[in-house]
Amino acid sequence: RVAITAGVYIMLESVNKSKERITVAQSDPELGLTANQQLSPMNWELLTKILAVLKPAFIATKEAEGDTCSISDVIPLVKKLHHEINAVDRAGIVTLKTSFVNNLERYFDSKYNIESRKEYCIATLLDPRYKSAGFRSKDNAGIAKELLIQEVITDRQSNNSSPQTLNVSDRSIAPETPSADPWDAILVDTEDSEEDATEDTILPI
Repeated sequence: RVAITAGVYIMLESVNKSKERITVAQSDPELGLTANQQLSPMNWELLTKILAVLKPAFIATKEAEGDTCSISDVIPLVKKLHHEINAVDRAGIVTLKTSFVNNLERYFDSKYNIESRKEYCIATLLDPRYKSAGFRSKDNAGIAKELLIQEVITDRQSNNSSPQTLNVSDRSIAPETPSADPWDAILVDTEDSEEDATEDTILPI
């Protein structure tokens, strides 16, 4: 759906770039267009607002299609998409924006629950660019930590390691290093994305 939205964005952006030529052409008497058949100033303004909502999806699609994109980028990209769409002014496009955000949540949260899927959340947690700040939900970041701990325990047990004690707080994930724009605001925009450095769980390995 996001890819389809990106396609719509490209089409509408092309129309917007041709605004001057379209305006001149539609006033040509030989075309015989009535007022209802022409794009009014209000229509052009609405088009600009629609593009503002669709642009984040277009950018996210391009980033996801990039050669350097990996599985650890998926969750942060979804968070970035939500962040940028929510920052768009709702005036005149309340229904469109609300519907768009609802569809995103239904697709990524309800249908696939992307932040709770082990392969995605562990990859994001281990990526030094994101860690727990890449998640929209602090609870899901906590789930990712538990899944990672269980993976470590399982791996140790499968290798028949001798019983030891692992202090999780001693090996806690380092605080996020500030990144370059446009990720700065996204990775620290809510308390739900902050690292919980107070955990002190003792686990056998």
